[in-house]
Amino acid sequence: MRTQEIIPLYPMKTASFTIQKGVLEKIGQGKYNPNHRFPEDIVKDVGLLRFQQAYKIFFSRNPYNRIVGFYEFSKRMKKSRGQPTRTFEEFVNSPYDTWKDANGSHVRRQCDYLYLDGKMIVDYFGRFEFLIADIRKLLLIFEVPNSQTIEVPHLLLNKHPHYLEYYKNNNFKEKIYEVFKEDFKFFGYSK
Repeated sequence: MRTQEIIPLYPMKTASFTIQKGVLEKIGQGKYNPNHRFPEDIVKDVGLLRFQQAYKIFFSRNPYNRIVGFYEFSKRMKKSRGQPTRTFEEFVNSPYDTWKDANGSHVRRQCDYLYLDGKMIVDYFGRFEFLIADIRKLLLIFEVPNSQTIEVPHLLLNKHPHYLEYYKNNNFKEKIYEVFKEDFKFFGYSK
């Protein structure tokens, strides 16, 4: 098995908990959990040399789906704390800088996690939509024994309608596209 450290770059709502707890820690990786931090902050935590030597992984998610996941997660957190919640329509129609969860964390563009000092830093790209298959490809790269049969549990699974249900009979898709245009283009998601 390859011993190079894996450092994941985790945008919010891209299966980070599943990847960290359900996979990396199982195979002796995941010593450092960046918890949605940006590359420059990770470097401050672990040092530039360790960061440069690590194998950096990234999983993208369709922005339409990701925003629904973020909205539902945020709504659940706020309800559990007795804080007021908004409808999806109110959420999307509010200014982008107010798209925050109950902890005040802002949903950022996925592309914001890919560069350090203007250079692409990701060694492996996976997709939320192909989570199990792409995790297994990563495990093969790291020569993990039985990588094709390791159980990959989907942890913290949101239970809400399919994300396209949120976009029926409205023009929210256009706003999401405008805010996350870079993500759509870079990762090849359809408008």
